Amino acid sequence: MKIQDPRLRMPPRLDAKPVESLARGRPQLLDVLGDQGMAPVKAVRRDEGRVVWFNWALAEEMGLELPADRRMHAGFEEKLLSQLNLEVLPEGKDPEGREVVTGYADYYGGSGIGYNQGSGRAAFFGDLNAKGVGAIREMLSELTSYDHRHGGMSFTEGGVEAVLGEVNRNLFARGSTRILAVLDRGDYIAWEDTGTERRAVAYRAGNQTRPAHLMARQNQGKELEILLRMLDQTGDLVQGRDGKVDLGASVERLVKAHAKVAAEQYRYRILHGALSPSNTEVDGTFLDLATETPQPRTAPVRVLERGYQNANYTFDTEKQRRIDHLKSMVELVQPGLRKAKDKVSYRPVNVAKVFELAYAKEQQIQLMGATGLSPALSRNVAAAKPEVAERFARALTRMAAELHANRDLSMDKKVVSDVSVADVFGALAQVPKAFFLQPARDLASV
Repeated sequence: MKIQDPRLRMPPRLDAKPVESLARGRPQLLDVLGDQGMAPVKAVRRDEGRVVWFNWALAEEMGLELPADRRMHAGFEEKLLSQLNLEVLPEGKDPEGREVVTGYADYYGGSGIGYNQGSGRAAFFGDLNAKGVGAIREMLSELTSYDHRHGGMSFTEGGVEAVLGEVNRNLFARGSTRILAVLDRGDYIAWEDTGTERRAVAYRAGNQTRPAHLMARQNQGKELEILLRMLDQTGDLVQGRDGKVDLGASVERLVKAHAKVAAEQYRYRILHGALSPSNTEVDGTFLDLATETPQPRTAPVRVLERGYQNANYTFDTEKQRRIDHLKSMVELVQPGLRKAKDKVSYRPVNVAKVFELAYAKEQQIQLMGATGLSPALSRNVAAAKPEVAERFARALTRMAAELHANRDLSMDKKVVSDVSVADVFGALAQVPKAFFLQPARDLASV
């Protein structure tokens, strides 16, 4: 007789939300940005499609009504497809009797989007962002390269975002956007070189508020009020004793949050690869993961060709991009401060200085954690013996430095195999074992 693991059958939640509630309604982001910050998008259900990846853990956290055995039965898949298997309805095209669903695409600016005005291939349906749902006409420009206006998402990109969203959730304190479902549309993206690639749609959960939202032309004059709503959403809004919003303290919280994420990236050897104002969340949460790249060591690799800016898109140095984005955000809200002085107080913040100090301290804690110390113990050591923590981190980062700095370390088209980098984290992994086997041993020889 086969005994089923009781964990595979979950009792129904009394407050569970029906799947039919998915991807419908007004997104929270619309309340954050305001009506001018998003464009309505019409979509219809596709006939062809299937669910190829579903995040049961995220679905549980969202409070969805799920099968007790957590399996993708035909009936449950059909429910999902009825809500999620959507495509943008081109302007002037007859929906042919299909239900027309309204979604919202967000306007944003900044670098890395060509002449587009925002989200060219993704729209919010409820609080889920459908990436690859089709070309968003209101956002696109014919002057932008085809790669940024075809409206699709490759199957590979969908899979990468799905897996790395779960990885990031466990690695980073601020977490990551996460994919609830990846759908196979049953068609292909046709590339300009005549090649084709299987097409998918990924439904992404998370706040997805970006520094680039403050840079959108549509949001000019509203930057401060939008930022305040963003800060309230992320939990970084600080109220002063005088009842006013303390924007200086709030900005410092944001800067330190980004510094912590950057230090965590160093510890886990994670390169985002394409940090731009539209490829990160306002509080440092990971977003747009297609270029995210782990490496076993600490070489200054990169995955995209950025010409003269290559130095700021490599492992470890890409944290400078975070500083640049934060500075831009602070500059953009300055005009609004004069009008809001009765409600908002602000003292100037040296973004670069706050970031570097916070990064150095957090990096020390992360490196001690890499030896096996708990986060709490690492913080206690850093507080009680700051000189020890600083010396430890300085020694390790020097050893971790790439030895052939003039080599081309682009990982875009090839495997980087002609450089030598010390395996610092591999060595740290051996320290606990060596210590507990022989506590009196000189660990310098490990």
